[in-house]
Amino acid sequence: MSQKKVRDLFGNSEYLECRMFIMKNGISELEREKDQTNINAEQQAIALLKIAMLSKKDIIEGRKMIPEEALRRLKERRA
Repeated sequence: MSQKKVRDLFGNSEYLECRMFIMKNGISELEREKDQTNINAEQQAIALLKIAMLSKKDIIEGRKMIPEEALRRLKERRA
């Protein structure tokens, strides 16, 4: 369908009342958004798991400090 034809159809109110699906590569955009949301949530979960595992490794290797010590070191680096 030509772009002009699409613009003309969108200008006609009877076509705006019907259900329309925006497709991209044969997949509806709403479905693509859901898929992307799921992918983002999965990536965040994996990132949190990696952080937790690195923290556990640091504790096992003895690389830990109390919060006050961490703040003191941070302030020293900024100064």
